[in-house]
Amino acid sequence: VPAFSVTHSLSEEVNDLRFKLTKYQQAVNNKPLLAQQLTELKETIQQSEIFQSKQAPGIVAATLQKNIRQLIESVGGDIVSTQVLPEKKEHDLTRVAVSVRLTASDTILNDFLLALESNKPLLLVDKLAIATNRRPKGIGLTQQPINISMEVATYISNKVMQ
Repeated sequence: VPAFSVTHSLSEEVNDLRFKLTKYQQAVNNKPLLAQQLTELKETIQQSEIFQSKQAPGIVAATLQKNIRQLIESVGGDIVSTQVLPEKKEHDLTRVAVSVRLTASDTILNDFLLALESNKPLLLVDKLAIATNRRPKGIGLTQQPINISMEVATYISNKVMQ
């Protein structure tokens, strides 16, 4: 019985190793296809213009600040303040962010967030905080301004896509 147990255990181990070998062979066989897909993905990312072009972070931050100001003003919001935040390196990207405080109605906030969402290069909203004053009964949501604080970030590609 012990010899059978050892044989059975070794047989299972051989089967597991054969299965792994088959998977590794499939991965090796798929390498050309995966390389082609990677090239296509890099081209798609480059054409989509979701990242800032390779510029100095200070220039990108100033441009971001100006664009946010224009977006807020275009939808009817009032800027209280903007502040450029320190840049952060994240893998092959540099994160550039601006802290923004504004007052607006809920519909203006909605319009501003939609404008950010459709912007190219990509703009991301972090740390969104909304504060309202107590509203008397009968006043609709769009009648009183709300105080909004958020971080808006964009990314600079540090690596040329090849």
